[in-house]
Amino acid sequence: MKQLVTNQKERVGDWVAKQVNRQSSWGSSGSYQAIGQEENGELVGGIVVEGYVKNARCVVHVAGVGKRWLNREFLSSCCDYIFNQMGCKVAIGLVDADNEKAMKFDMHLGFVEVARIKDGAGDCDLVILEMRKENCRWLARR
Repeated sequence: MKQLVTNQKERVGDWVAKQVNRQSSWGSSGSYQAIGQEENGELVGGIVVEGYVKNARCVVHVAGVGKRWLNREFLSSCCDYIFNQMGCKVAIGLVDADNEKAMKFDMHLGFVEVARIKDGAGDCDLVILEMRKENCRWLARR
């Protein structure tokens, strides 16, 4: 059975960082939040929310393993946190243009491409995605 993890930001944050090949922590100030999804005591998915600007935006990093880690309850809880509890108007995703799997996943969640930064990911463009509160279909599911 899957269970939401909301009070272990370091554990979830470290796990997400490893999954997305992030080479450094989310910040020494601890100015990030994380929500995880675990099954049988093991993390199978998570999000990290950073770059928060009150009444404006945040940057979201998503990771998961396997094909069945994600469910509506997790998506609804994450979107409720971002848009209702934090008060963000827009969630931002950053994806390397050559990461087709991540692009497809994010678009399926409801993110849309708003810009590309040429060579912003080193060997390829950096794609900037957004999900706006008014377009988030996961909020209505709560």
